[in-house]
Amino acid sequence: MNKSIKISLRVIALFLVAILVSKIPELYPNFFGDWFCQGTLERINDSRYEFKGCNHLNVWHDPQFHWGYQHFLFFLMGLSLAVIQIIDIVNIAKKD
Repeated sequence: MNKSIKISLRVIALFLVAILVSKIPELYPNFFGDWFCQGTLERINDSRYEFKGCNHLNVWHDPQFHWGYQHFLFFLMGLSLAVIQIIDIVNIAKKD
């Protein structure tokens, strides 16, 4: 097989895996142990409450998903595998 075709196929495979895996958190947020921070309501008067956002680690923001520890582990694994693949691609390109 031609060297440039081999490199191209590995680069395509690397990016396709990254693209497909990036959809998992959107479709199945519990897969990685992610949790949804809904924010807080603060009482203004007896009958009215005001949304104040989500206070996570003393940072206020809109409601959003926060990563669970599995998400961080999966990210580190993916990053490690990507670096290994990039090194292999460079080594294939340097051959010959």
